[in-house]
Amino acid sequence: MSNQVAAKFVALALMQEYFRKFEGEEEGWSNTTLHHISLVVLRWIQNIEDYSISLHNMCIDLSDSIPEDGHEVADALRDTMLDIEHPEDLFSFFETIQAIVQSHESENANFVSSMAPHSVWGLFCRRMLLNFNKMSFSQVSKYLARIQAFCKQSSRASAYRASMDAGKWWSTYQTSAKSGRKAPWKEAEKHIFQPTRSYAGFDLPGFRDKAKVLLEDLSDDPLSHYIRHLGAIHCGDYSTALENLHRFFDVQGPRAISSPQAAKDREHNVHYHYSLLSLASLHHRFGHIDEALSAIHESVRIAQEHSDPTCLNHALGWLTRLSRGTAASELATLFRAATKEDESTEGKYLHALAGFRLAQDYFCRGYSPTRVLNLVESSLCSSMRESQEELTGMGFLLRTGLFDMYGHSGLSMLYPQLLLHNYNAGIEERCEAYCKIAMYYFAQGERHITKRVLKAAMEEFPPFTPYSKLWMATKCQLEHQEALFSESWETAAAVGEELNGLLSTIPDSDLDAQYREALFWQEKEVYDKAVVILKNSLESIKTRNRTVESGLRQIKLIRLQLMEAEIHHQTGNHFMALQIILKCIAKSNHYHVAVLRAHSLVLLADIQLAISMNEQAEKAINEALPTILAHGSCETRGLARLVYGKSLVACGSQHKAIRSFEAARIQFAKVGAKKLERQALYCMGLLYNQENDIVNRDKCAQQFCDLLPSNNTKQTS
Repeated sequence: MSNQVAAKFVALALMQEYFRKFEGEEEGWSNTTLHHISLVVLRWIQNIEDYSISLHNMCIDLSDSIPEDGHEVADALRDTMLDIEHPEDLFSFFETIQAIVQSHESENANFVSSMAPHSVWGLFCRRMLLNFNKMSFSQVSKYLARIQAFCKQSSRASAYRASMDAGKWWSTYQTSAKSGRKAPWKEAEKHIFQPTRSYAGFDLPGFRDKAKVLLEDLSDDPLSHYIRHLGAIHCGDYSTALENLHRFFDVQGPRAISSPQAAKDREHNVHYHYSLLSLASLHHRFGHIDEALSAIHESVRIAQEHSDPTCLNHALGWLTRLSRGTAASELATLFRAATKEDESTEGKYLHALAGFRLAQDYFCRGYSPTRVLNLVESSLCSSMRESQEELTGMGFLLRTGLFDMYGHSGLSMLYPQLLLHNYNAGIEERCEAYCKIAMYYFAQGERHITKRVLKAAMEEFPPFTPYSKLWMATKCQLEHQEALFSESWETAAAVGEELNGLLSTIPDSDLDAQYREALFWQEKEVYDKAVVILKNSLESIKTRNRTVESGLRQIKLIRLQLMEAEIHHQTGNHFMALQIILKCIAKSNHYHVAVLRAHSLVLLADIQLAISMNEQAEKAINEALPTILAHGSCETRGLARLVYGKSLVACGSQHKAIRSFEAARIQFAKVGAKKLERQALYCMGLLYNQENDIVNRDKCAQQFCDLLPSNNTKQTS
């Protein structure tokens, strides 16, 4: 709904541009162009819900609908929208609209150019004016925020984002200003980078038309392909970007390789080895790690020949990301040291980025949480001082993940919310923040809040726009888990297929897809299929030649092993489960992952109870309970209460055990976990039966029967 409100404002802004030209306030457009503008406005007003996606898409529709001056009209509209920065700008805008309405009070036969009360334009403008005049100042501020958010929702994919956090390497392109092609290059550069700084929409056709004359001046120069490659990256057209990169290499490659010519064309070689980094980023985006490493090594070779320390630092950052094991640790330390003395803006950016990389390496090596968090804090403060929004967002999300793993759920939710209130944060980071908040509230059984968060994500990132796949995948994961809780197997299978398709497009999400598939078969009690999937996943990880990024991959490994131990326990192979769970506890201790360690202890206690190690089980569950109850999800809290109740039964404290089972049942009911809720009711019923409490026993039995799949009206299989 908020997008439709903003889209109506865009239609009103286009009407204002129309009257400025129509009435001669500014240099006019042709009558044909004005006629097409009037038709576009009319179509927008009558079908506003079809155009409430983003300013970028509306501008594309506008430029496509006007044969002659489409791009010029779209640019004028975009500039008008981007000029709306303060509430005062809104008041001035509506004063202009009010003046236009008053000057067209008399009826006119041509309603398209008239503001007569009975016309479509007239009704629309008067309704917009009436609604605005009734707003309080706080409502005006919210209205402005909606409009600004709508303008930010574009298919812009910045060069920074395309390089996947490798750094703001595009600033080094400005060195070409020293070349003989300074004027056309700097002018073309302005067309490329101005939209990024203003968060405006950017479309490749508009860029091509604007830069056509400039690129003609560079027609025999490799920079023409180079500039087109930058424009394609900005609008997310990676195939076009790759095509222009290869054209650039075809022309520039021989120059870069030939030593005499290379010395002569030093400025062109600056672009050559940075374009190799761009090529590496594209390969990395599509999972071609070996090709990315080859491009980086070639970039390093040429940068060393030309003594370019900045390019070497960027290449070092990429090698840190793509390497593995001891090499990655050494490179991360070297990356941090190499950028320490660089006081330039770009140097500070790289130094902060190196700090985040090194913190991830420290986590993977099992350093203390204090040391890891202090390094993140130092780099985050540096990025905030330099107003580096994307890097600040990265730091917020890194701290969120670390606090979540270290067992501080309250602090882990603080940073995504801070990030969402920072409107200058990177687009991808904002989408990830929505996802983390939605998953947190789902785990706490707050479904209504989860739906509101996902709805807000959908409004800011409409489906099939850049980064929308992040919240769409999160939504599918939550729907899949909800279907498993309710034992709706066909629904879970259908959602699982959709989820696999989405996760296949997100880097490093293969383990999530395999985990979900194994969980489906485990919940359905088809354990042999679940075990096969888990073994294949674990085996592929051992033989896979890939880096461990941000330590999260190791956490996913522990979760897979936890599931494997749980399946062995459920099938009666308790000693095999015991061996695996002890490994999980050792790994959790190594990475200081408090919640996973507590979850492992709960499962360990359950296994020990099954093999009559009651004293050891009591010790394990008592150690796990404080962490689980303070920072666990509803499901894990319920499981901890369930196992604690079993340990109380083993110790002879039946009354306390009943209370613990009831607490577990409440937690399971909160998230709709019917199978687990039945387990708690079964345990309670047994104890009531032993105490000859027939009333409560029958009550538990009735509730148990109500939760059986056959009584589930939504059950389809």
